[in-house]
Amino acid sequence: MESQLISAVNAEREKEGLCALVSCHGARKAAWDHCRDMAMHDRLDHTGTDGRIVGGRLDRRRVDWIEAGENVARNKGYDSPIGEAVRAWMASPEHRKNILSSRFTETGVAISRSPVSGAYYFTQVFVRSMPPER
Repeated sequence: MESQLISAVNAEREKEGLCALVSCHGARKAAWDHCRDMAMHDRLDHTGTDGRIVGGRLDRRRVDWIEAGENVARNKGYDSPIGEAVRAWMASPEHRKNILSSRFTETGVAISRSPVSGAYYFTQVFVRSMPPER
């Protein structure tokens, strides 16, 4: 499901003539940490129960980043949970801005299901990495 989410987001970027986002292992781990936390506590929030926001989660996973963004979503009862998450993000100006930002080049996504409500939780982390040292 996670690769389908990246493909759906990259399809939106392609429509705007933007390069596809490349998967980043550290960003994926940061997304997974947050997504699992939201699902376990059945709460949608950019701040984790540990008080961290996206930058803190990336730092914890030792990702060298200059700029970061994050989209989160929750849905239940849709035939296409991924399609619904991307549709909702594209309908939201702030979420759309993250998806269509040419500054972001890497991403990490995670999907988790709440054991409490059965809702799907989605986290997408967007990253512009530090250039390699010369």
